[in-house]
Amino acid sequence: MAIRDFFSSRSVPKELRGDAKEINEEGYDGQAAVLIGKKGRDLKRKYDSLQEEGRTTDLETYMGLSEPDLSLTSDVVRKLIPPELFEKFEQTKIGGAQLTPEGDKFVLCYKNRDGSFVKVVIDPRKIKRYNLIISERGVLAWNGHRDPGSITSAISQDLRELEIDDRDVQASLVLPSVDFEISKKAI
Repeated sequence: MAIRDFFSSRSVPKELRGDAKEINEEGYDGQAAVLIGKKGRDLKRKYDSLQEEGRTTDLETYMGLSEPDLSLTSDVVRKLIPPELFEKFEQTKIGGAQLTPEGDKFVLCYKNRDGSFVKVVIDPRKIKRYNLIISERGVLAWNGHRDPGSITSAISQDLRELEIDDRDVQASLVLPSVDFEISKKAI
């Protein structure tokens, strides 16, 4: 199995690049790196461990390893929401997003490069960059700050580096409505 296939066409996470490089050098077959026997199982185990144990270094890696909670093409969205809302969705720019705190996690709805509607739940405790802890008093703290807003700001900044803009006014008005309409259909 080629590394690209193994990661479902995602880039190899930073945490596994050394392992992937070794496999590329030792398990090369024509134009593809091949996962062979024990090394392939070891890489798969490490990949699963990153996901489950929350040892990703940054938001980009976290989103690359996490399957979206929902990902619908524009054609599917058209069938699930009212026409006037779909027109507004179509006018929403690529990368437009809405980031909403939900308990100790964040829900991100955005329009991806393909024009699809994507919904991802972000758990900041699983991302090293945020250094999120529960303080002794039970108050969320991030890098020594007791203001959970600093977590939101950090996630927003990282999203913008990924060309996902949670400050887009059109997206912040339209995407929650799209999510709501789609959720009604799932019930």
